[in-house]
Amino acid sequence: MNRTRVFSALLLLCLLGKSATAAAAPLVSSPAPGSPLAGSSQTFVWTAATGVSSYWLYVGTSPGGSNLFDQEVGTSLTTTVGGLPTDGRTIYVRLWWLISGASWAAADYTYTATGSGGSGGGGTPAITAPTPAATLSGSGQIFAWTAGTGISWYWLSLGSTAGGSDLLNRDMGSSLTTTAAALPTDGRTIHARLWWYGGGGWAFTDSTYTAVSSSSGGGGGASPAMTTPSAGSTLTGSSQTFTWTPATGASTYWLYLGSAAGGSDLFNQNTGTSSTVSVTGLPADGRTIYARLWWYGASGWASTDTSYRAVTAASTGAWFVAPGGTGTGTSAAPFGRIQDALAVAQAGDRINIRSGTYNETLGTIRGGSAGQPITLVAADGRGTVLVTASGRVLTVSHGYIAVDGLVLDGQYGADDLVRLSGNAHYFDLRNSELRRSSRDLIDMGSVTGVTISGCLLHHALNPTNGVSDAHGIAAAAVTDLTVRDSEIHTFSGDGLQVDPGRSAPGWTRVTVERTRIWLAPLPAAENGFAAGVVPGENAIDTKASSSYPRSTIVLRDITAWGFRSSFIANAAAFNLKENIDATVDRVTVSDSVIAFRLRGPDVGGAWVTIKNAVVYNTTTAFRYEDNIANLRIWNSTVGRSVTLPFQPASSVSTGLDVRNTLFLSGTVPAEAFDTSNLAVGAASFVNAAGDDYHLAAGSPATDTAATIGAVTTDRDGVSRPQGAAYDVGAFERVN
Repeated sequence: MNRTRVFSALLLLCLLGKSATAAAAPLVSSPAPGSPLAGSSQTFVWTAATGVSSYWLYVGTSPGGSNLFDQEVGTSLTTTVGGLPTDGRTIYVRLWWLISGASWAAADYTYTATGSGGSGGGGTPAITAPTPAATLSGSGQIFAWTAGTGISWYWLSLGSTAGGSDLLNRDMGSSLTTTAAALPTDGRTIHARLWWYGGGGWAFTDSTYTAVSSSSGGGGGASPAMTTPSAGSTLTGSSQTFTWTPATGASTYWLYLGSAAGGSDLFNQNTGTSSTVSVTGLPADGRTIYARLWWYGASGWASTDTSYRAVTAASTGAWFVAPGGTGTGTSAAPFGRIQDALAVAQAGDRINIRSGTYNETLGTIRGGSAGQPITLVAADGRGTVLVTASGRVLTVSHGYIAVDGLVLDGQYGADDLVRLSGNAHYFDLRNSELRRSSRDLIDMGSVTGVTISGCLLHHALNPTNGVSDAHGIAAAAVTDLTVRDSEIHTFSGDGLQVDPGRSAPGWTRVTVERTRIWLAPLPAAENGFAAGVVPGENAIDTKASSSYPRSTIVLRDITAWGFRSSFIANAAAFNLKENIDATVDRVTVSDSVIAFRLRGPDVGGAWVTIKNAVVYNTTTAFRYEDNIANLRIWNSTVGRSVTLPFQPASSVSTGLDVRNTLFLSGTVPAEAFDTSNLAVGAASFVNAAGDDYHLAAGSPATDTAATIGAVTTDRDGVSRPQGAAYDVGAFERVN
């Protein structure tokens, strides 16, 4: 079926005063159906349809699937999906729409995931709109292209000959779209050359198009062209007059203005024979505004596209939201939805959210800047604001966003509760509670500078196939991720899993400090898990490819317990493996199968330094595997009920350096052959039965250890030494 003819017929009925009985279906316009995706994050845009009250987008790895994204987006005509695979697989997209509030309909599309490493590592940028070899829509045309990893600059030229630039020669910077105006309408071939600059210098790709022919549309004469405001310019305000040149033989004009290409959510009006119209109520939030000018002539309907930038209103500095609000975001007349405040907030603004429950999904519209974040805060204090939806509650696609004091509840929906795309740099989550997800509580792409502080993350439980991974925090190739002063518990995966995809360019500088991570038997059945089971695996699990520089992680002042999984063997509090350099300082582990599982040369091999650790009530304190070659255990204490202080697995012990370590035992293990290590009885501790392993007066561990320059404090942060020499074990005795 020719959709253009159907649409033209419907539009003509409107012009003639007839009522159409069916509305055109919305169509995904970007990225072009069948095209490769731009990377692990992709913005999807679709056209509006009359009578549609809500849209819903599925993205999955099988037809009709939604394992990658499953979210209702209301009346929005665009949404950004992060965390997409980058392995070249087929990605299936299903766009649902609700007709007249009564029935759902859907359309399916397929795309190809970007290859491993993105466009810079296996693909190249490509023009996606208009589709190469297509006929342009008029004298004005929007061009859009996919991004490439590592590319810092784009340049677009349009010419009447291959490689020519007589029609357009434009420096695009980092932009992925532009509008070309005053293009010929004589049916000629138009040659497009997209240049980009990356690590290998300048490169380009060519596409060709056919100019629209003025003899086949637009009234049989020259096509009209928007003259005011100029294409690509910023509008003057929320009111704007649009003017265009007339077309020979055109009997009627119709203007669309929308938030997406071809959309009409902002303006949709028949202007008759007038070639000018004034529009009011336009947004003032800096978004791209898409204009489509239709005209009707002897050969039917034709159109031309132009885009503009909305003016950015001066920031108020503060916005207010309250349940049931219907105002404009002031303190006296607050918004009723948090998303409404996100739509207008600018860098440095504070969104004050008053007490109550908000049943909505949130997505950032723009980011803040260094020192000027956009902050969402519970105005009446921590825990007074509940934001809840089934599955995804918050998508952060921009940098410098802060969230303070909110409770986010995913109702065990089948999506990550919070998703940070690869652009969500310097996200700051503080004093908040995240709970009840069937996927990850926080899933982040390859971002920089994320901080999670003073937060409670709990109940990430995925019962698929009996048990599947649902992590407290899952991170890709992150840099400078910090988790501090927080608590993570009750998950069916890991408390923190770093880079399960071993993605480029590798991760580094992850810090977890002053945090508790734990599991316990479920007190009651929960989201498909029976009462009494322990669903999770590890407190912290690392993966890091040996193809990239060694990843660094610091674990400091952490308490972990309860890692006795009902579903896997060798459950460990800390599963430190692959190409990492880990410093573990002032960590206590109890009530677990394995405290530290430390894995050697396989995929790079871990380098691990453990100091001031306390381990008790575990089957194994230190399990070393695969001939680990760089493992240091210094000034640690192994307390009661530890069956195996050390457990080799396909490994010799020559890579171990064990010094100043204290064992509640009759003998020192073979791995602790250095004379600085010591085995003592319970009387050497303040209260070994109560797991207080501070040294008692007169303990033989006092002032008898070797000096290790890298160990400057004890488990409590007390400086060493307190006496004539270092004390053996995790605690320095203070007189």
